[in-house]
Amino acid sequence: MELDKVILYLSEKEDNEDIRKIVNILLKKDIARGNLKVAEEDYQLELSKIRYRKGVELIKMIYEKILGLDHHFTS
Repeated sequence: MELDKVILYLSEKEDNEDIRKIVNILLKKDIARGNLKVAEEDYQLELSKIRYRKGVELIKMIYEKILGLDHHFTS
């Protein structure tokens, strides 16, 4: 909807400099939005890696505890 308003505004204007400024602003906005999406995906990936590592550490700790109990009961 915003883009339609911008296009209508530009069609009423005859100055090409305004058009260039607005197009540059829209391009910068699009680039920033893309960068934000990439950063968000990287953040989610890092969170997944941390959760995976913590899960593996927890499983390892539980396994070691079970081995300790097994050794205790078999003696």
